Amino acid sequence: MTHLENVEKYDGTLEELAVDVANLRYDKIGEFIRHLSNEILNQSLNDKSKGRPKLSRGLLKASNCLYTSSGYLRLVWDICEPYMRPKK
Repeated sequence: MTHLENVEKYDGTLEELAVDVANLRYDKIGEFIRHLSNEILNQSLNDKSKGRPKLSRGLLKASNCLYTSSGYLRLVWDICEPYMRPKK
């Protein structure tokens, strides 16, 4: 697997990408972070199967932190959702 330095389908910088993601609804940010967590977990499992335990453990910890963050964003969304205006 080749790890890229930017997102090929996105023309902005990584900082701009972070701002754009942060401007999504909180439930959608949480969903994005859960997907990211799952992808990092897959990399962890792949590295474990290739005999790279230290890398695998580091990626697993990162995946777990992301998953925890997605749960907090779910709580934030539960607070905000009643105050959201309906789409026109």
